[in-house]
Amino acid sequence: MPKVVKENINKNMFYVGTHSGIFHCDEILAVAMIAILAGDVNVIRSRNIELLREETDVLVDIGAGHFDHHQKGGNGIRENGAKYASAGLIWKAFCGRIVKTVIEGSNIERDFTLDEILEIANGVDKFIIQEIDKEDNGQTPYIHPFQFVYSFLPNWNNDKESFDQKFEECVEVVIKILKQAILKVVEMYLYPVEFFSKSFYGTHDEKDEIFDCSNILALTMQTIIKNEYPEKGKDMYKYTNARSAWKAYGKDLIKCFYKEPLTEIEVNNIMNYIDQNIIQSNSSESLFKFISLYFPNHNEQMDYDRKLNECVEVTREVMKNVIVKSVSICLSPKETELRLANPRTHIDNILVIPAQTFPWENNAIEHNEKSPNSPIDFVVFPYPDGGYALQCVPPSKEEMKKQRISLPEEWAGETSNLPEISGIPSATFCHNNKFFARANNYGDIIEMCKIATNKYGEKKSTI
Repeated sequence: MPKVVKENINKNMFYVGTHSGIFHCDEILAVAMIAILAGDVNVIRSRNIELLREETDVLVDIGAGHFDHHQKGGNGIRENGAKYASAGLIWKAFCGRIVKTVIEGSNIERDFTLDEILEIANGVDKFIIQEIDKEDNGQTPYIHPFQFVYSFLPNWNNDKESFDQKFEECVEVVIKILKQAILKVVEMYLYPVEFFSKSFYGTHDEKDEIFDCSNILALTMQTIIKNEYPEKGKDMYKYTNARSAWKAYGKDLIKCFYKEPLTEIEVNNIMNYIDQNIIQSNSSESLFKFISLYFPNHNEQMDYDRKLNECVEVTREVMKNVIVKSVSICLSPKETELRLANPRTHIDNILVIPAQTFPWENNAIEHNEKSPNSPIDFVVFPYPDGGYALQCVPPSKEEMKKQRISLPEEWAGETSNLPEISGIPSATFCHNNKFFARANNYGDIIEMCKIATNKYGEKKSTI
């Protein structure tokens, strides 16, 4: 399994370099793909390009090289308009070998020609990889099986979690699901008529019904409770859907995964939030879409227990992180109100938040709806690798990919030239899509927000 290390101390190991700090779905998938090919790999996460180039064998999502897409103008686009991100760039280069490796590690006893391998690889790209790329590039994606990745990010209210530790945990889960996703496309290629007659969430027999998303979530909850609270084992498996299981065991699950004390009101708020926003909503079908990949193949005598255990195992890891992430979301409005009331953290149209992973979007948008004459256009936070960053606030919950005020066009994609272009001495980076930027100095990051605001004159908005 991939392990995050600080330096190259074993010249016989394969080393992958990527950026440190917050991680996204595209580089998680990229590292997972390399791990499938190379087996055990070490990952060095850093913003020091010279170090990464010297110490690693391949760089992803950083460095403006073959497997990065942050350089000005991006790094290629598919015929259908989907831009490449690091996941797609790695897949484009190694897809045939990855598919072949996964097939060889399965119980499929069939030889595939190179053309067949590549056709399967194209299917994986069409249904999964390019959707991840589109998401990372700000294009509109379909729901893909890895939308849970954000839930693995360290939470603002837990300083014991590290980005490197959570990166390792996330990649390990993604490797398992990616292999299963590839095998599902292999099945679609081998048996197209049978496959398309049974959708990912369809059922044809009693055994298939076990793999319904709601059933798996219920089974996973009850399995966790049985392991953590054996005295409650007598009630095991009597709940056959996610909502009934959550009502029965939700408070115990919160207590199991979130170790800090919570008030009764906070616990009830968290219970209701998860019930309404995950269990009852389409979020369960997106966050846990990977469950559909574990539906048994129609053409083989499956070991259902083994398949079920594999599915519950990865569902447990995702569920744990989703619950803890939900706690941090539910505790964030109170923190936001405290910061809005403090002139040191509410500066004109800027809100200073405690961490990059602080769930500020909905809170800021709701504030803007209630107080249109005193809007928040930017959030500023200490960057995990040092220095500070800003992010532009979206105009509404329906337009999360847009900004109330964008950063100047001439800043887009710039790094080393940004201080000269912007006039900000410690500026280090501006995203191609002009919604995110970094600077080493706190005063400079505040000034970047002011420059963007002043660019639009009295209107002070791009809505």
